[in-house]
Amino acid sequence: MDPISFGQIWPRTVSGVRRHGDMLWSLAAAFLFLPQLLFARQMNDRLPQQWFKGELAIGDGVAVALVVLGSLLFQIMAARLLVRDGTGGQPLGRDLKAAFRLFPAAFAALMLQGLATGFGLFLLIIPGIWIFTRLSLAMPLVATDQPDPINALKTSWALTSGRTLKVFGMLFVLILGFMMLSIGVVGLGSALGVISTVAAGAPPAEGWGVGRWLFELLNAGASAAFGTIYIAFITQLMLALKQHPADKF
Repeated sequence: MDPISFGQIWPRTVSGVRRHGDMLWSLAAAFLFLPQLLFARQMNDRLPQQWFKGELAIGDGVAVALVVLGSLLFQIMAARLLVRDGTGGQPLGRDLKAAFRLFPAAFAALMLQGLATGFGLFLLIIPGIWIFTRLSLAMPLVATDQPDPINALKTSWALTSGRTLKVFGMLFVLILGFMMLSIGVVGLGSALGVISTVAAGAPPAEGWGVGRWLFELLNAGASAAFGTIYIAFITQLMLALKQHPADKF
């Protein structure tokens, strides 16, 4: 069987998450779930053009910063944990320090990847998808192998050479699965919201009611779960591509 296939990468992903689930899910709760929940509470259905205005501007900035900081720190720590297959007997705080040290490089790689992808999407979508696929391994590379963002992007580009369509297909399946999960979560959350509102007799005069809290908890949980699976998947993909590089043409 082709070592670079969804059928090979997915079982390794599940196995890695299971082995280190105690640490991964704890990290996901702290760095993905809570920031996402705080972000939803702060923005509270306001449209993006209404963000960072008036007396809520500082809170909006803090909410966005927490989401970005938490996401990148989690991805760095998770990738390091999975590549080393554990902490190597070292305290988890050591990886947290390393994550803060690598944060500027990870943020720079994320921005460069986003700019390149955005430019490609501007050029009729397909180039953007192609660029995103070629640069998709940058984050685990920054975390474990290439602390320089430019080198991480170059290495991701090289590792995916000759395998772009295959890598895109795997990422597409993963993202499609998350989209289906999201639809299910939205439906379930909406149903629970209606049931809890009816049970309470009336929606609250202001703020979130029980139904809204249930919906946002489910939504944040789904996002945290996908974030965990995604970084685990692309980390295993990175390791497989390093072990089985494409033939040079």
